[in-house]
Amino acid sequence: MKIVIDALGIDQPGGGRTAILNLLRSLFAMDRENRYLVFLSAYEESLGGFGQVEQRIANVRNRFLVRIWMQAFLPVFLRKEKVDLVHYTKNLGAFLTPCKMVITIHDLTTLILKETHSAIDVLYWRIVEPLMIKQADEIIAVSHETKRDIMKMYQVPENKITVIPWAPSESFRILDDVAAINKVRAKYGLPIKFILFVGILAKKKNLSTLIRSFALLKRDDGLPHKLVVVGRKYQQSDDRRVLALVRDLDLENEVIFTGPVPDADLPALYNASDLFVIPSLHEGFGIVCLEAMACGVPVVASRTGALPEVVGEAGILVGDPTDEEQLAQAMGRVLWDIDLRKELIAKGLERAKMFSWEKVAQQTMWVYQKASGS
Repeated sequence: MKIVIDALGIDQPGGGRTAILNLLRSLFAMDRENRYLVFLSAYEESLGGFGQVEQRIANVRNRFLVRIWMQAFLPVFLRKEKVDLVHYTKNLGAFLTPCKMVITIHDLTTLILKETHSAIDVLYWRIVEPLMIKQADEIIAVSHETKRDIMKMYQVPENKITVIPWAPSESFRILDDVAAINKVRAKYGLPIKFILFVGILAKKKNLSTLIRSFALLKRDDGLPHKLVVVGRKYQQSDDRRVLALVRDLDLENEVIFTGPVPDADLPALYNASDLFVIPSLHEGFGIVCLEAMACGVPVVASRTGALPEVVGEAGILVGDPTDEEQLAQAMGRVLWDIDLRKELIAKGLERAKMFSWEKVAQQTMWVYQKASGS
């Protein structure tokens, strides 16, 4: 088969980039028979060694222009090149697609948390996305939670949706190289003891509650740790309130914003931390939880979206993500209770082993075969 994969926009750091790159690398390593054309916003060095893969760079940066470009150009290209199947990996597809079509839906947060997104984004997901999904031959959901949301909100039959969970890449593991960890620690000016958050700085991540909970621990428990926030601003739902909140709570010297960091630095950042916290209001998956667990870091997460099915019993789940006292209590338990820490670390390491990119690649290829009828 000749297969086109739309991976536009994965040059931006984040869970989406990590997941899609791992999918592509694993898929191409497994499948040497089919020919792949991959549309990207920038050349990806790690995909350059596969002879059956051709990278096509679309130099379109603005997210609205990307959608227009996709609708105008891609169907014509697919028809001209006689493509057998196209896989849209980031929710967005093109109308009038002339071949078999697979689309991956990461989450429906824009509809679930409408108040945290712009009106135009909500309208897109309410009007355009269901039409796109109706055209798809097969849908991949990254979690059972996302599958249920698709079925409920778009009335899609269950047999059209395949759940394929993401996995942590092999680089996320317990590191014995103390010098490498300290080098990354020095690079970002990090203290010996810190709590870590990794993710886009979006409203759904609920960073304001995390910061207030951190302030409670500093005030009431004399916590020696600092809070390190790793991630880029998220244009669609930027949460700039957190910067003002840090100032209001007099935490400028206690909260460190690193901004986006290279993928290569993330394993050492996890390894250097004492606790990973993700208090999101909703997540379609939550790959950062698996990355932390694979690095031997205990996890505190909110009991929302797909986080419970990702974390399982290997972390502490907080029922109300907006309850700062409840979150602070959970964080304090993990930081001060040595036996609990050891238990969560052991469970987390085992939990992370249950997910693999080899499985993801195999299941994705099965979806391709199902869509194409082969």
